[in-house]
Amino acid sequence: MKYIFSLFLFLVSASVLSAQDVRILSSNSNSILIEFTPMVIDTQIINTPSGRFYKFTISNSFIDNKLEFGLPGILKRELNIGVPSSSNKISIVSSEFSIINGSLAPKPFLKKVNGFAEYNYQVTPKYYNQLTSSAAELGEFGLVRELKVQTINLFPINYDPATNQIKIYKKIVVNVSFGQPEGEFTELSDKEINSSILNWDIAKKWGEVRNNELRLLKTNSIFGSAIYRFLAPDEGIYKIDRAFLQSVGINADNVDPRTIKIYNNGGYPLSESQLESTENLKEIALYSVGEDDGVFNQSDYILFYGRSVDFWEYDKKSKIVRSKNPYTKKNYYWITSGGERGKRMDVKQSVIEQTGFAQTSTSAFRFYDKDSTNIGKSGREYLGDELDQTTKSRNFINTLNYVIPNSRINYRFRLVNASDPTITIKITENNSQIYSGSSIGKSIYRYGREHIGSAFYTGTIPEDRSNLKFTMESGSTSARLALDYFEIEFTAQLKAAMDNLIVFSKDTTSLISYNFFNFSNSAINGFDVTDFENVKIIQGANISGGEFRFASYETRGAVSKYYAVNQSAFKVPSGIERIENRDLRAIASGAEYVIITHKSFKSQAERLRDFRAADKLSPLSGDVFYVDEIVNQFSGGNLDPTAIRNFLMNAYKTWQTKPFYVLLFGDGDYDYLNSEKQDKNFVPTYQTRESLDEILAYPTDDYYARINGNDAKADLAIGRLNIRSIEEAETVVNKIIEYEENIDKGLWRNTITLVADDGPAATGQDDGSIHTRQTENLANNRVPKYFDQNKIYLAMYPTVATGLGRRKPLVNQAIIDAVNNGTLILNFIGHGNPDVWAHESVFEKSTTIPQLKNDKYFFLTAATCDFGKYDDPALQSATEIMITKPSSGAIAGFTAARVVYSSLNAALNDSFYSNIFRNRDANNLPVRLGRAYFLTKQFRTEENDEKFHFFGDPALRLNEPRIPVRIDSINGNALNTDIQVTALGEVSIKGTVRNSAGQLNNFTGEGIISVYDSERNVEIKEMNYNVTMQGGLIYRGRVAINNGFFQTDFTVPKDISYENKNGKIISYIFNEDNDGIGVTNKIRVGGTNPNASNDGKGPEMEVFFDDISFENSNLVNRDFTLLVKLKDETGLNTTGTGIGHKLEGILDGNETATLDLTNYFIGDLNSGGKSGLIKFKFTGTELGNHNIRIKAWDVFNNFSESTTYFTVVDEGTITLSDIYNYPNPFSNETDFTFQHNLTKPIDIKIKVYTVAGRLIKEIEAFNVFDKFVRVNWDGRDADDNQIANGVYFYKLIVETADGEFKNSYLGKLAVIR
Repeated sequence: MKYIFSLFLFLVSASVLSAQDVRILSSNSNSILIEFTPMVIDTQIINTPSGRFYKFTISNSFIDNKLEFGLPGILKRELNIGVPSSSNKISIVSSEFSIINGSLAPKPFLKKVNGFAEYNYQVTPKYYNQLTSSAAELGEFGLVRELKVQTINLFPINYDPATNQIKIYKKIVVNVSFGQPEGEFTELSDKEINSSILNWDIAKKWGEVRNNELRLLKTNSIFGSAIYRFLAPDEGIYKIDRAFLQSVGINADNVDPRTIKIYNNGGYPLSESQLESTENLKEIALYSVGEDDGVFNQSDYILFYGRSVDFWEYDKKSKIVRSKNPYTKKNYYWITSGGERGKRMDVKQSVIEQTGFAQTSTSAFRFYDKDSTNIGKSGREYLGDELDQTTKSRNFINTLNYVIPNSRINYRFRLVNASDPTITIKITENNSQIYSGSSIGKSIYRYGREHIGSAFYTGTIPEDRSNLKFTMESGSTSARLALDYFEIEFTAQLKAAMDNLIVFSKDTTSLISYNFFNFSNSAINGFDVTDFENVKIIQGANISGGEFRFASYETRGAVSKYYAVNQSAFKVPSGIERIENRDLRAIASGAEYVIITHKSFKSQAERLRDFRAADKLSPLSGDVFYVDEIVNQFSGGNLDPTAIRNFLMNAYKTWQTKPFYVLLFGDGDYDYLNSEKQDKNFVPTYQTRESLDEILAYPTDDYYARINGNDAKADLAIGRLNIRSIEEAETVVNKIIEYEENIDKGLWRNTITLVADDGPAATGQDDGSIHTRQTENLANNRVPKYFDQNKIYLAMYPTVATGLGRRKPLVNQAIIDAVNNGTLILNFIGHGNPDVWAHESVFEKSTTIPQLKNDKYFFLTAATCDFGKYDDPALQSATEIMITKPSSGAIAGFTAARVVYSSLNAALNDSFYSNIFRNRDANNLPVRLGRAYFLTKQFRTEENDEKFHFFGDPALRLNEPRIPVRIDSINGNALNTDIQVTALGEVSIKGTVRNSAGQLNNFTGEGIISVYDSERNVEIKEMNYNVTMQGGLIYRGRVAINNGFFQTDFTVPKDISYENKNGKIISYIFNEDNDGIGVTNKIRVGGTNPNASNDGKGPEMEVFFDDISFENSNLVNRDFTLLVKLKDETGLNTTGTGIGHKLEGILDGNETATLDLTNYFIGDLNSGGKSGLIKFKFTGTELGNHNIRIKAWDVFNNFSESTTYFTVVDEGTITLSDIYNYPNPFSNETDFTFQHNLTKPIDIKIKVYTVAGRLIKEIEAFNVFDKFVRVNWDGRDADDNQIANGVYFYKLIVETADGEFKNSYLGKLAVIR
């Protein structure tokens, strides 16, 4: 299926797009009046088999993710305002719009083709029944930290299916009136949220005041000191006696049994509501024998009711259900002693029997739920045994103790069809078929399709044994069916099995009498275990023989659960261990910066915390917390992700210094139960309940950031570093510290690389210009103009047909070159998966990442599918590998962990970039990336947005230039108007360094002044779309800066555009401590200076490798740096725009893949563009002999070229070549010369021997930093005597100064006098 995208109309000019689309007309404590002017960036026509549709791109607006697939793709713009109340009203004051006839593109379905997500614009029947919506409505109400926030939804496009008309709003004016103020207020000073609230000046007065009890909430935590925990793996009554305590190392003599307390959370998963208390451990009631004397004697013991995390209970929906905890198989109990008396069981007194109902049976249950594998490796659901063509059936035997003969037995089951074909399912009970049904196969973007069913049986159960058989039938060899669970409900006698009995009361209001029997003797205890924390012991029962009789009043809608047990069947706890803890609830002071990690990473987490605290310009108070302590205290020891959320919620509510930046310092995965035995879930993920739908099953760390108010808005700035080892922990911390403290200044800090996918996708599928358009929107409207944009648009590169499909090898190389030569940000928009970008595989995890040798780490932003799929413990995504790559790769990343939608990705990416560059912190520091992420997640909170993660330290700042720079004059003219410059004309630029207040800064250092020609519109014919490319580089040169002043002079090359349009000047400044940036477009380029004098000579050039001090060296490693010194008295041409006049290199004569060296040239200090240096990094060059031809022109287009030969050798050792001594033979002295391939200091030893093997001289040189080495020898031996005529041998030994590499060579020389 092919979609044709064509440009329909361009409603606003690019210059307008930089304006704000929202304006406050009035704002006070009662209301706010807002004007919204939608900015239509682009309009497309999409031709599909479903029809012809209009698709609009509007700045800051996106398709509502809650919208169903196939419905009209209505766009939404969201705004946040602070409010004093949750009762607000919105009204439309006025609007302006135009109407066109036609259909609005539907929200597209996703389909998977060759591992990539593709759009399918298909309408559903509901499309034509969709009601038109209002132009504005109130959205979500919630809390952002301590401010009530109301979201306003504005809809710039409306569609009426009945008339097939699209309404395009030009302006919408709305009024929001506030309800009566709720609660007490205090003025906020929270600097983190001010830029996300439209009416901050008014709203900051409405900070929420918490009552003192909540603000000072502290509990008498049981974790103030060491504590013991144990397991109760099976449901039953457990006994703890003196012998048990002593067996586990507890001195019973020091224990007052009256103060023994046991805590548990019932085995339940934590509630995910933000409104629930963060308390989870409940003190459970105990039954204590012999405690009254305060001494734990040999005959004393304690009983309690224990259970696992899978159990049956009566719920509020009036039925008995099975409770299951998806996060764990263990239910921990915590035991303490000392202090106040512990909680003891109340007595449930048996009622003296009167007229009532005699219950003689009970509902009883069995289940099978084997959690072996999560087939999609996503979400929380595990499945068990599988059926396939090898194993077509499975039998399951369950004992239904004392089932009433011929009574109805009910079955519930869930299976998952994990294959494409439809499968027939048959179930038999003791060879009698009880179920037959069909399970349809999974579809695209599904890991499987569930099949839930029920059945019943009324036949005989021989020996009370259920023999349940599941069988699958399918003609397909790929058929695969997985059993999730089955449950059996039957009616049983009140007859004990193995001296234990569980009974549920009838759901009725009545006095019920019970007779439990078949116990081995009369030592029977009965308990009401309906409420796990308030278990009651039954007293007054009639116990005789093996029977236990009692009566109780029961109430309909409140079924009781009883447990009776013979004392010989008491259970014993297992797995007891002593736990050391830090009492997390006792913390009062708090910290801004919180690191949550595994104790394996303790030292590096503390190192990063200390680094943040020591920041001279912007210190952050920090603290480190460990997952085991958090889950112990907030989820009873179970690896429940809500424990982390609740810990942060408690910290926010109780700490004096509230947390804001939260770093999850450790990898996390879907595998809560560690079924894959990888042990990589260091900081657990939050996974959706859904597990089978690839679109709806995903992890999100946003969950941890929602801690105040029952809403989806972030309250914290959260990030994750997916470290999996101590070595990776050290690597990422090293990189962070190096990035913020030590990385060289340079133009890389002012460069953004933008990679855009092309149109052709799968066979017959063409996305047109969608990804290029989205990238152009980002480049033109979100990236500040002072950045140098390196655009790598796939559609502008040639395609190569290979056996593996379409490929664009020049794009692969361009990306590698961009990274290795330095870029602040690497952005990709297009198709992707965890391993590759684009159908042409322009970035491949297996081949691209090893070629990244950059010591200047980039920030990755990738608006693509699951490039950051980090939660599979057996695999690592490309994003993770680049971040944890030692000494190269990425410093952080922003990308998706699952399949996502292109248009929503672009909108999210736009928002993130806006928040990165819109704000500055104190001291004009770039905003911390975590804060930009936090601001983005104020609006972008829907399903597609939740899949995007910030992979990195949220306290990280981009290495963006900080100090303001101003161009003051061009050719002596102030920049009040545009200044004309001409080809071959002389230009003088003067400027100053400023501070954030605009005052002169006494900065001293260097600057790099880049002057660009006017931007070029370039047509991409394959998609009928024009893109804006940066103008040619007219001049780039270094300049000295003294006390804030600088000046540079140069000659404009002949190769300019001659369009007489505005160009651009970028001034980048730096010294050892700081750098800065300034930009102006007050330069108009056109015309020619007729009086210029041409010397007729081309540039002079010299070629070096790795270092300009390495003269005459041509031996290099596979990764090396090409250095070319250029000089010309008239000036050098670096524009790259003249036909055939590009500053370029040609490797091994390959004219089809020339190297554009223009942007890698920088003029020498104060040289006025007459001399300079090209610096270009090669990576992974093939071993062997090579040559490179350099072409260069001067400003008059006089040409020069130079060809240099070199040899690439393996960098894993020292390679020696061209080893000579000259002259040879010699009379008085000789020079030993050789080349080697390393770029580190070496030690040299030359041993001279007679032909008989006697050592007569050793010559040494240390820490030699040269690749072409010359060592002189005066021909004298160790005794300083001239050696005699004859033949001698010498041994050259070369070793790196650090001892890592060593090589030697044996040669021969002669002396003739």
